[in-house]
Amino acid sequence: MSLPTTSTATSTTGAPTGAGRRVFERWLFWPLALLLLALAVELGHRAQRIVTGRPYLDARATERVAKLAEENVKIEFARPSTKGAAPGADTELLPHPYVAILSRAHVRTLERAVAAMRDAARTELDVVIVGGVGAQVFAGAARERLIEALPTLPGWQGRKVAFWSFADPYVKEPQQLELVLYLTSLGAVPELVIDVSGRNELLIGSANALADMHPAYPARAQWQPLVFGGATDRASLDLLVTAWSNQREIAAVAARAKAGWIHCSLWAGDAIDRIEHLALERDLVLTSYQRRSEAAQRELVLRGPTPPTTPTQRIATSAGIWFQSTRDLASLCAARGIRFVVAVEPFEEPHHAAKKRSESNGEKAGAGRTVLLQAAKRLTELGTLWIDAAELAEAKQTPREVAAALVDEMVRRLAAE
Repeated sequence: MSLPTTSTATSTTGAPTGAGRRVFERWLFWPLALLLLALAVELGHRAQRIVTGRPYLDARATERVAKLAEENVKIEFARPSTKGAAPGADTELLPHPYVAILSRAHVRTLERAVAAMRDAARTELDVVIVGGVGAQVFAGAARERLIEALPTLPGWQGRKVAFWSFADPYVKEPQQLELVLYLTSLGAVPELVIDVSGRNELLIGSANALADMHPAYPARAQWQPLVFGGATDRASLDLLVTAWSNQREIAAVAARAKAGWIHCSLWAGDAIDRIEHLALERDLVLTSYQRRSEAAQRELVLRGPTPPTTPTQRIATSAGIWFQSTRDLASLCAARGIRFVVAVEPFEEPHHAAKKRSESNGEKAGAGRTVLLQAAKRLTELGTLWIDAAELAEAKQTPREVAAALVDEMVRRLAAE
């Protein structure tokens, strides 16, 4: 029996014939043809862009994709941060059950202060400084002067001064009152409390009211992000999931473009269009979520009583809160044998400069200070030691000079008691 023979599928000249030609067409010709077609389309697309005055440049496309990818990474879906402070940093803001807001550094200071002041064998002269921006400046600029001056007062001679500053730019009454009350409730009783306040009460109080939050509440910009991360109903969470999915897809498309697509004007253009479309959808979804969150906030007990609506009402309400809290703080200190001084801001710079800058915050600083000083005069009737720091600041040029003048006045007034 003879075996079947097979064709070589080649001619005597070596050219493919029959089945061999079909293999050539399938595996070589058509891919080559498609490659040439893609090249022709790419060249045609680039030529068309040149003719229309929009030449395609790899570098420009690379820069655009990189920018879109960078903007995409910056979008956060977690609870809003506090002034960009990294978790664990000293400036990170934390919610506190009594003081409302404390920086991480001040939480540690509070723990040390309680432990130190509860020591029965302690001999240091403990001085607590509370307040906002002015108190923060004072705490730094007046430290050396206080160390020199306070141990000269009767009953304090020769004692070493220990400072406990809880001043921060966002603090205002009744936070100072609550902090000292918290300390004394734990048995931490200082010898002296210095409260430098007034300015934050007016400016933050008015800003709160303008944002539909009562002036008595903590600074809205710091308070709400700490206690309210956003709406959590099913529809709102679906919006966040959509935005998050868009963010991930943008990152994936950008990565593919950077890996090689960027050199093809057609593919790169499609990638950029896709990223821009996803980014627009992401932003629209996040805007919708923000609106739902704002509506949810109005349903929660995060805003306080109905806030005042006119500038005059805002000033009067804010000044009233300062007076009531300061009066109660003075009474608290008196009941525990703590000496108390309140300095009415501004003092960290000449008064005319502070007034000019305060006016840019939306309320007339001059009118606000007038109401505040009228309230302060009522403290005199109650026997509270208060100082108008603006009078001392008029002729001074630097925070250190103003702080020194304020310390001298405090010591003089304390010695006269």
